[in-house]
Amino acid sequence: YATMIGCLMYLANNTRPDIQYAVHACARYTHRPKRIHSKAVKRIIRYLIGTDKQGMIFKPTTELTMDMFVDADFAGMWNALADEQ
Repeated sequence: YATMIGCLMYLANNTRPDIQYAVHACARYTHRPKRIHSKAVKRIIRYLIGTDKQGMIFKPTTELTMDMFVDADFAGMWNALADEQ
């Protein structure tokens, strides 16, 4: 169980941030896992198998650029100052 959690934590921290919460929830029970925790880890692994084409992929290039996309509206305050003027 601890080995599986370690592997999942590596994936969650490096290439699969979509599983971080689930892995962290399972990691809380590393010292005394029960059957339900093992089932949860197996479910995460099945999810990873089904979504193997997703995740962050890093490819080496000579160009130093970064493209970022954010899905945020700043708590509904986007353009709030422009609307007040």
